[in-house]
Amino acid sequence: MSLAAALTQALDASFPPVAFTMAYGSGVFQQKNHDASSSMVDLVFAVDDPVAWHEQNIERNPQHYSMLKYLGAANVAAFQEKFGAGVYYNTLVPLTGKLLGTRLIKYGIVSTQSLCEDLTTWKTLYLSGRMHKPVSILAASGDIQVASSMNLSHALNYALLCLPEKFSEHDLYMKIAGISYLGDFRMTFGENPKKVRNIVDGNLKSFRELYQHNIHVRKIFLSRHLTIANCSLDAAPSELSFHVSIKLRQ
Repeated sequence: MSLAAALTQALDASFPPVAFTMAYGSGVFQQKNHDASSSMVDLVFAVDDPVAWHEQNIERNPQHYSMLKYLGAANVAAFQEKFGAGVYYNTLVPLTGKLLGTRLIKYGIVSTQSLCEDLTTWKTLYLSGRMHKPVSILAASGDIQVASSMNLSHALNYALLCLPEKFSEHDLYMKIAGISYLGDFRMTFGENPKKVRNIVDGNLKSFRELYQHNIHVRKIFLSRHLTIANCSLDAAPSELSFHVSIKLRQ
């Protein structure tokens, strides 16, 4: 049984309904030199009505919340919307399921509107940046699926415009994976400086699957053997078309 199926069964039994669920991070996806099974599972739920959802969840899972729960669901939702990236997190929560066993989780709640806005405009680049990298989508509404597709397209366009004339498939995914860490002081102090490389090296197949549609749409053909690709950019008033030719290594 897959981790995604086990998580879905446990989450459905433990939480009020949501419009979107994703699992991400080192507890779900392999990073080089890291054991995913020992890590906490990171989750994000998108909900249409944060006040109503928090009200139901506080009633079902009061132990998940800090003292803020005593101010009521409306204040929890207001705190969520007005501070940071619009996401409210509960952390170090034991999640138990028949298929899952028991795993520690951290889950964030975001409004569907805020998530779609970040995916399409990069308002905070917090959740949109996480979704540039492989994530496990456990449930998603149609609106969020459309917004997520736009987010991936924007990330690919950004990476192609930043890369030099010659680049490899690995270079492309490194550039994409690094977008959300731009300006993050943790990458200078306290964070593993090889974090982006470890993410890409441990999930190359997942990156290919995530971006294959957008790459195909742009007629970009990248070698699966990290060979050198020549990229030329043709800018027209109505569109940008990317033409990539591959030089195979002998």
